[in-house]
Amino acid sequence: MSGVTPSSTSRGLVICTLVYLGIAAMYSATFDAPAWMWFGWCVLAIATAVLVVTDR
Repeated sequence: MSGVTPSSTSRGLVICTLVYLGIAAMYSATFDAPAWMWFGWCVLAIATAVLVVTDR
């Protein structure tokens, strides 16, 4: 038993998604953010949402 359950995995992914959003927001507030940064966040957010919804 590794101790990692799907709920802890989805919690970790939600935290990573929010951290990525914070970094992207601060970066784009200071510099001109490239489109791939927001595309990456959107893909991560969609994957997180799917994992959270199917986790229940």
